[in-house]
Amino acid sequence: MIKAVSRPGRAFWLVLAAGLLVRLFLLPIPNTDDDVVFQTWSRIVTVEGFHTIYDVYDPVNNPPRECHYPPGYLYVLWAVGSAYQLIASPEFRQETITFLMVLRVPTVIADLAVGAILFFSVRSWWGPRAAVAVQAAYVLMPATILDSTIVTQIDPVQSLLMVGTTVLLVRGRTAAAVACLTLAILTKPQAAMLAPVVLSTAIFRREWRPLAVGLIASVAITFALCLPFLLNNRVPELARTLLMPVGTLPHLSANAFNLWWLVSDGNGWQPDTLPLLGPLNGRVIGLLLFGLAAAAAVWRLSRDRHRDSILLSAAFVTLSFFMLCTEMTERYLVASVPLFLLLAPSARRYLVISAVLAVTLFLSLYLVFPLLALSPLEALGLPHSNYFYNKAADGGPLPVLRLLSDDGRYFASLWIARVNVAVWLVAAGLTLRTGRSAVPGQPGTEGQLRSR
Repeated sequence: MIKAVSRPGRAFWLVLAAGLLVRLFLLPIPNTDDDVVFQTWSRIVTVEGFHTIYDVYDPVNNPPRECHYPPGYLYVLWAVGSAYQLIASPEFRQETITFLMVLRVPTVIADLAVGAILFFSVRSWWGPRAAVAVQAAYVLMPATILDSTIVTQIDPVQSLLMVGTTVLLVRGRTAAAVACLTLAILTKPQAAMLAPVVLSTAIFRREWRPLAVGLIASVAITFALCLPFLLNNRVPELARTLLMPVGTLPHLSANAFNLWWLVSDGNGWQPDTLPLLGPLNGRVIGLLLFGLAAAAAVWRLSRDRHRDSILLSAAFVTLSFFMLCTEMTERYLVASVPLFLLLAPSARRYLVISAVLAVTLFLSLYLVFPLLALSPLEALGLPHSNYFYNKAADGGPLPVLRLLSDDGRYFASLWIARVNVAVWLVAAGLTLRTGRSAVPGQPGTEGQLRSR
């Protein structure tokens, strides 16, 4: 018998509506050059065709036309561009507020969808009150609100796919989890950080058939998304987008306030290819450290494959990727927050970790994106956020921006990095602390989970 799923209550819809209204209010606010980049990519795939998107390759100057994303999100940009051209601008005027608003709609939808997944998952594990609390904590979190609107990046989409992958894995739907992870990787290759968790869980459970089905589905998904490029002989360019994350930002830290920001004493923009430890450069050391963190998560899963263990392993690996690898930006912390929120009702320590990461993420965005320091009403009438950054650096008339001066940003960033490292050390200790072995082959179903 299939158990009927009850409908969400009024609180769920109120939180969803509040989150939507706040995000809609922020949609028209311009940000940085990232606005132009996604507007350009959308116009190319809509007007010129998918096969032309990878024609420009200039890793030095990095012009807006150069696309270094794999095909996944390009289909979203094509759908957005097609709707904009059909309804608002047949001639496809690119740099308009209307197009900017339309371009941000998918990330708003994705962000609210993450909140919905958190709600339904937590409700099935801990009840409706905890579910609404977790949903509200994410949907109404200032950092996620800003990241899904003003920042103009696709982190909410990647978070949606990574959280979806983890929840599917917890529920024993391994084939779907593998397919979802593949879609995440084809959206942004950095999502491959979850591969050790997904594959090791499936192997330790001895779920050979679901794993095979998932891999076959992954091949089909990859082929379908890459077909326009394969038909137009763009295989080398396509392969470059999947390998390009290593070396795209060849710096110790691209404004990610992590371990490397501390090691470099706040000078994270120095090259990560310089030898630091014998012949090993920062990039290699970072990848080796992340490998050790992933190995720790796999070790935990070899002993415990129940719900909390899978969730903690996924959250720890995601946080470790941000903390230990070079070439990170401040936004790579985003995906860790909803994964730790899934654990928050189980123990206060996870609630504290989630809260601290939410604060450091917001402060990081505040320091990196100067426009966030202004009220929305002030920002609406102003042309470009670089204007405000320069004004602040020159000691301009906007006192709210003084934290963005060089000295203020330097000291604030170091303290944020220290807090992030402390949180990571706590998460590492929790990951390494496991007291029992899971029963081989048990997927950790809902009935088993509730009996813990």
